[in-house]
Amino acid sequence: MGTFSIRILGEDGRPISGAGVMVDYGMWHGTATEYTNESGWAEFSNQGGDLVSGDFFARGVSLGTHSTRDGETYSFTI
Repeated sequence: MGTFSIRILGEDGRPISGAGVMVDYGMWHGTATEYTNESGWAEFSNQGGDLVSGDFFARGVSLGTHSTRDGETYSFTI
């Protein structure tokens, strides 16, 4: 099982700590929610697959649909 990471930054470019980040893996795989650390990073499981797609959300804001691979990182400014 792999992992991928999502980083959340504020409009000022600084990491947001404690931001709720959700990945919706679809009807058959459910959702996962993690909270960013002091550096703005949240880590997620790839749901046992090497390539998984999901809808990303942070603080209720849609960040789009993304295909995730083991070890990938994503960064968003909200």
